[in-house]
Amino acid sequence: MDSGNLLICKTCGYKILSCRLKRECPACGVSSHYFESYKDNISIKRRGLLDFHIHPIIVHFSVATSILLVLIIAAGSFLSGEISNIFFNTATVLSVLLPLFVIAGAVSGIIDGILRFKKAKRPNLIKKIYLSMGFFISSAALIVLLLIFRFNHIWINLIMILAGLAAASFSIFLGKLGGDLSEAILPGK
Repeated sequence: MDSGNLLICKTCGYKILSCRLKRECPACGVSSHYFESYKDNISIKRRGLLDFHIHPIIVHFSVATSILLVLIIAAGSFLSGEISNIFFNTATVLSVLLPLFVIAGAVSGIIDGILRFKKAKRPNLIKKIYLSMGFFISSAALIVLLLIFRFNHIWINLIMILAGLAAASFSIFLGKLGGDLSEAILPGK
């Protein structure tokens, strides 16, 4: 991206190449007259890597899976027979995938943090690492509970729902913190 041709919307902060700007801001809809020249303070190579948005894409898998698991476990707790087996098998597959998604999100987050802020030892990035550990532990607990107990005990089902809610809560807190970090002005070059 050639930062010499970069424009920024004075209303919402959206950045776009001048050759791509039409009549209005693609983000907020104000007239193109509200754009002004913008000099990006990071290198073209670094901006190019960040513009792939790998970390935000990867974390959507863990967020969706954690919320879906809670719903499947809750529904499966009240079902019986073959439909309960289908819900159990679905929950088992998702619970095996969830920690892998969490690990992928954590690794991509560390890489993204280093690309954005030049090192991972920043206060909010460290908070995200701890939250990711909690997310991983709660998601791993779901695998153990599902494989040992299935949907056979209502109190275990309740513990699985709580572990799923814990995992979903970690994902929500991670998302909020990540959203706050995405608003930060990046250190130069």
